[in-house]
Amino acid sequence: MYVPNGKLPTISQYKDSLEACGLTNVEIIDQTKSWAEFVKQRHQKAIERQDEFDKFMCGPGRREFFSAVARLFNPANGVPNGILGVRIYAQKISC
Repeated sequence: MYVPNGKLPTISQYKDSLEACGLTNVEIIDQTKSWAEFVKQRHQKAIERQDEFDKFMCGPGRREFFSAVARLFNPANGVPNGILGVRIYAQKISC
């Protein structure tokens, strides 16, 4: 993942960016808390059922991916912020 200047945009910066690209009626809903819990549980299930999971998901690579996503949404103590999970609604009006 590429992150300009090493920082992800805030929700308001993201909204401004979308509007600058011509989108209107931009509504951004913060889903971070529910997504963080979901990815944490998904990773835990992948660990608990490793053999079954790896067979179904074509190897351990997917389990490692789920682990990375869980860490990003649930950073360790001392890490200031994880990533945000957002749901975005917007409208593009053509001329």
